[in-house]
Amino acid sequence: MKKVILRTGICFVFLLTLFISSGILSVKAEAPHQTRTTTLDLSAAADSVKNAQEGWEWVDNKDDTYTLILSDFTLETSDSEGIILPRDHDVRIILQGQNTVTCTRTGLLENWVSLGPGRYKTKTIEGEGSLVLHVPNGINIDRLIINSGTLKVYADSAFLGGLTTNEAYIQNGGNVYVSSTALDSDGLYLVGEMQLHDGSLHIEAKNGIGIFTDDASSVYNGILIDGGSLFIEAKRGIYRNRRMNVDAALMLSNADISIHATDTAFINKEGEIHIHDITSWDVTASTLFGGKYSLTLDLADYQEVDEQLLKVHMLQESLYTSASWKALQDSVNRVTRDKYFFEQQKVDAMLQDIKTHMDQLVYLPANYKKINEALQRIPSDKEIEAYTDTSRMDVYNLVSSIPWDKNITEQSSLDSYAARLNEAIDHLTLKPKPEQVKLQLLGGAHQRIRQGEAAVFQTNGSVPDIVKVTINGRELPAPYYRVNYTQTLSLTLQPEYTKQLRPGLYSISIQLDRENIETDFTVLSVSERGTGQEEISKLKHPASINTGDTTNTVLWLGIIILAVLLMKGINKYKYK
Repeated sequence: MKKVILRTGICFVFLLTLFISSGILSVKAEAPHQTRTTTLDLSAAADSVKNAQEGWEWVDNKDDTYTLILSDFTLETSDSEGIILPRDHDVRIILQGQNTVTCTRTGLLENWVSLGPGRYKTKTIEGEGSLVLHVPNGINIDRLIINSGTLKVYADSAFLGGLTTNEAYIQNGGNVYVSSTALDSDGLYLVGEMQLHDGSLHIEAKNGIGIFTDDASSVYNGILIDGGSLFIEAKRGIYRNRRMNVDAALMLSNADISIHATDTAFINKEGEIHIHDITSWDVTASTLFGGKYSLTLDLADYQEVDEQLLKVHMLQESLYTSASWKALQDSVNRVTRDKYFFEQQKVDAMLQDIKTHMDQLVYLPANYKKINEALQRIPSDKEIEAYTDTSRMDVYNLVSSIPWDKNITEQSSLDSYAARLNEAIDHLTLKPKPEQVKLQLLGGAHQRIRQGEAAVFQTNGSVPDIVKVTINGRELPAPYYRVNYTQTLSLTLQPEYTKQLRPGLYSISIQLDRENIETDFTVLSVSERGTGQEEISKLKHPASINTGDTTNTVLWLGIIILAVLLMKGINKYKYK
């Protein structure tokens, strides 16, 4: 048991020793390079040399060119210059890791050797690392190419610009950041041309110009940006100067452009400005273009506007209200064709204006003439009761469901609805006539009443059936009788009328629209008590009947008087 514990302990100590040893080695391997405190002057183009402690290596390529490798290199010095390169040799600078240079004047520069235009040597920066310069004057290089890697320059008192060069080319994914804060100090100051093909260029020069190119010594100083991304925040954005009558253009294409200038965004002192096929555009300035320039710009994209205008052209004016149609035409007339690509928002606003007024078009209402004509054919409320419930409901349902909100485009469906309504009206079916019940007198036949008493007659007819009432063949005025209807039809001769009748037998005819009901009734004097047949037979003389009409009585009275006078005349004649 003790041996097992001892072996376990030995193994633990051995493993712990290996772990500590490997940790020490790794710490040693990852230890930072020694900071250099003096200028790194390579202008003499000496033979190859490597300083592993500081993290830099100078390589003679044996073809009159050199390579400087910076690997986590840090230079902090009170000297005026940081790294000095030979002006008369091409130098390739390879960046590995994070490299920093801090000095009191210029961070990366070339020694003085008299070279004229066309004889400049190239300094190329590439690699996957970065180089950061915290220096007052930034960089001063004749011809600078950034192929890859990241270059950052923080210049707080540069005389000309944070990055001063004759020619500068950013391509193949290189990234450059320049901050120049001194008054009238530019971001990039070039006596020659500047090109951005790929990668990114970010400039902050709030008191100066973002990119300035001069044609001193009659060098070509055009500016070409045909890829990558450009960001400038400055007093003026891009300025191409012209002093030596050199013709050069400012050309931008296939790039993301973002410029925020308090003055002018693009200036060509004299020459052309070409801007086309920009992938994104964010430019704000008090003045967009300046100088004596000729401008070539892409127009805004009007394709969607044209497509929308074609849709408007296909519309039929006759279908819409005049007000909504005029509003649409006004929006069409507001379209202008002079907008450039950076004014695309204005074109998009025109498009939206047209779309909005198309959506607000109001159709004319449909023509309801056929519907109204069909409604006029429907029988009146009283007349329609003569039709069956089913056929009436077919009409009622269609009437209650008439779609009163149809517009002119729905005219055919509305006309079809009118046709259905007409068809339902045509199919109204009369109710079958009820079986006619033979009219008969239910009560009051041969009744006897005294003068001034009401005489009541009951039939199985109905109120609408009564046409007139006659007594002894003469029509009785309506005020002399009353009609009531409950379960049977009741006709009452008013007491005011019977009071006028002489005692006697009267015939009564109740004339209805289908047939007549006839009977008789007897009127007794008020003093009469008996109603024997003798008395009744005495009353069966029509001459004694009072129907309220005294015409016959007067006639008979006249005849009697005339007869009496005639008899007296005859007797007197006989006497003579």
